[in-house]
Amino acid sequence: MYLAELILSLRHLRCSIFMYYLSLGVEELCTTVELLRDQLNVCCEALVKALKRRDILIARRDAKCNMITALLHAYSMKRSK
Repeated sequence: MYLAELILSLRHLRCSIFMYYLSLGVEELCTTVELLRDQLNVCCEALVKALKRRDILIARRDAKCNMITALLHAYSMKRSK
């Protein structure tokens, strides 16, 4: 029941937002579009930064895992002799 109520409230909200934008003039809409584009650019820049950081951390983790694997392999070779 909760999900149905949530969906109805989202539909009502979406309808309210749509009606609000219909009531705006052309200049207000252009200003809103510019603000949304600026916010989108900021979000995209933050996402790119986070993805680059993630790639660096993944590469660092992989290098450490490779080192541990090499050490374990070397140690196991010594034990088998």
